Amino acid sequence: MTQARDAQFELVDALLLDHEAQSPVELSLNPVFRRRWSSVYAALSDGEINEAGLMRLYLAHVPRQKRPLWALDTTTWQRPDAVTLPERGIYYVPSRVKGNKPIGVGHAYSTVAMIPEVTGSWALPLRHERVGIDQDAVTFGASQVVDLARQSDVRPLVTVDSHYSNSKWLRATVDAPFDTLGRLRPNRNLYRRPGPYCGRGTKQRKHGPPLKLKHADTWQDPDAWLCVHDDQLGRVEIMVWHDLHFRKAPDREMTVIRIHRLDARGTRRDPKDLWLMYDGETPFDPVGDWRSYLRRFAIEHWYRFVKNDLLWVNFAGANLYNTQHWSWLITLAYWQLWLARPLVLDQPRPWEHTVSAPENLTPGRVKRALGGLLTVIGTPTQPPKPRGNSPGRTLGQKMTSRPRYPVRKKGKPKPKKSA
Repeated sequence: MTQARDAQFELVDALLLDHEAQSPVELSLNPVFRRRWSSVYAALSDGEINEAGLMRLYLAHVPRQKRPLWALDTTTWQRPDAVTLPERGIYYVPSRVKGNKPIGVGHAYSTVAMIPEVTGSWALPLRHERVGIDQDAVTFGASQVVDLARQSDVRPLVTVDSHYSNSKWLRATVDAPFDTLGRLRPNRNLYRRPGPYCGRGTKQRKHGPPLKLKHADTWQDPDAWLCVHDDQLGRVEIMVWHDLHFRKAPDREMTVIRIHRLDARGTRRDPKDLWLMYDGETPFDPVGDWRSYLRRFAIEHWYRFVKNDLLWVNFAGANLYNTQHWSWLITLAYWQLWLARPLVLDQPRPWEHTVSAPENLTPGRVKRALGGLLTVIGTPTQPPKPRGNSPGRTLGQKMTSRPRYPVRKKGKPKPKKSA
């Protein structure tokens, strides 16, 4: 932190200790925030963070692993009523209400997080940035991961959802220093290598026989076929095909994996089949590597926690700078919870069981027990200096209304038909 660092630091401390605030400005009522409520807005509007230094700090404190597991995903910060906030767009938002359209108005944020453990809900954010309305989420996410992977001294495995498992992602990650494991939509068509050139025509064929995920009669000749028993999923049948490609990226070959759960019910929540793609220099292990995708769901726990417990989407920011700045402070607060986990004493509710080991504490329970630790270690910030009251606006000065911005849709507008 550089500009307004004391106010930023105390704002993060208040966020970690408060359990009743409904918006960031209410954090000024917490005793650890020794400034007035206007300093909250000053910290978010005038405060500065060395973002490159913050990335290096995060990577220096990630747990050391032989092969780090990263997750990439996108979420929406809904702002349907913020008419003065620029670059609001229409994005997909899942809805459980029957008849409601699964769309929302706001900003999209792309997150790269490290999954530090084989179990649990922790996901350590490395980058959490807004995707511009004119930017593509797949290309933007690829640039985030490439930049982080080049700073990492170990080649990570990046897990992505079906939104990223396409030719656009493969073209954006050529020679990238990481491996990709992503889910494929069950209606995708992949293509094998073409046969030898027969000498007829002018061009060599780019695509061989198709592998259609919905049609079992095209699944012949897998490169590996085995059955294993998983403690959580039961009996699992695994089929692996190498050297397949998308139609729009014939020069980027990959591995396709079918995970068939023999004991599943075949419903939406308990599907029988899971299709994955793997692209990377590290040889794919069909016995254990596919399980890494199951750990990707920890990033969904992270989204839920920062939205509900860390007030991320409760800030009514008026411009693009302070909304992004608040997002950086949220990641910093979450990292402090992770680093404090082995140092706090669990404080369970009367109806909760006591956690036997610190590594079993969830982010919410660490946040509940953090007050005792911060009381012991104190704060490096300086107390505020009284500066008197602001003179306010000059007599007769009129404030102009802030500009209004329309909600924008992605894509090019359709040409109007001539009369």
